[in-house]
Amino acid sequence: MKKKLKDIYKTLIGPESGSERDFYLSEKIDHNTEIYVGVSPNNEPTLLIHSVEEDYRLQKSIQDFTGVSIEFYKECFIKDEETSSRNFYNVIIYKKDDPSLRNFFFDFFEDFFVANSEINGQILVQEINNLIELFSLRRKASRQKMMGLWSELFILKCSYNKDLWAEKWHDGERSTFDFRFPSIGVDVKSFSGNKREHFFKLEQLSNDSVREQLILSICLTENDTGQNVFELFEDIKKDIVSKKLIKKIQKQVFKNSGDKADDLKRYDESIARETLCLINSKDIPRIKETPPIGVTEIKFKSDCSNAKNVPFNDDIQLSIENDKYNNK
Repeated sequence: MKKKLKDIYKTLIGPESGSERDFYLSEKIDHNTEIYVGVSPNNEPTLLIHSVEEDYRLQKSIQDFTGVSIEFYKECFIKDEETSSRNFYNVIIYKKDDPSLRNFFFDFFEDFFVANSEINGQILVQEINNLIELFSLRRKASRQKMMGLWSELFILKCSYNKDLWAEKWHDGERSTFDFRFPSIGVDVKSFSGNKREHFFKLEQLSNDSVREQLILSICLTENDTGQNVFELFEDIKKDIVSKKLIKKIQKQVFKNSGDKADDLKRYDESIARETLCLINSKDIPRIKETPPIGVTEIKFKSDCSNAKNVPFNDDIQLSIENDKYNNK
């Protein structure tokens, strides 16, 4: 079984990694002998890829960005368990103190290395620019947005046909529904107290563009042993075939997960799974009066504790996917 890059890095961390030195601790990856996982002389997670002199010209092709540094055609002294050598490498160093992003850094390049048996400097530049684009999306996120992202990712994790649900997942903040099927709109709502209370926009419960409006309601309880959004993404990614959809989810995670490690809350999956249910919008308490002409963006809070609900099981999912769900 091939060792993952992040696991190789963990094996390199030891007494020697914390000492002062002028070399990179390193280990070759299993599927390409030209690539090493390493620990830099400054004790930073590192990838070293064999380089040729022409790669030196590529340095100007890379934008500066916070979190990762890249040097092309750099002479490095590396040591593994048995040998030591000096050679030229394209060196990529992760520079943030954030274990979740560090794991993402290694997983991101692992996917790239597996997909490309021969890696030259030009291909590497393209992939590094993809990483730069993702990191540039990071912004400060509210607690509400973080809970929303975690909840929607958890729905993807619970779905049987992950490719289809990922395809139907929104890719913009102004979308009326979180998941949109031909004539069914699905919104995901989370709560953290004892009551199943949710905020709604009126159009989420009364929208002529769909036949059925459904609410997936879920309780989120912070738990230090639960998963954060990056870990949820890694689990979801294993079951998704489409690379395009993986990139779509990846972009949403970076865009809505905040810009600090402290933003990455962990929630109890058992509680989330036990409390997850589907509620038809028709069964949710709401404002009965028709708003005056010109009045929009009406929001209110409803207690859905006593609303009729059903489990989000495979049969329910299939009926939604086939656009045949009904409330009978």
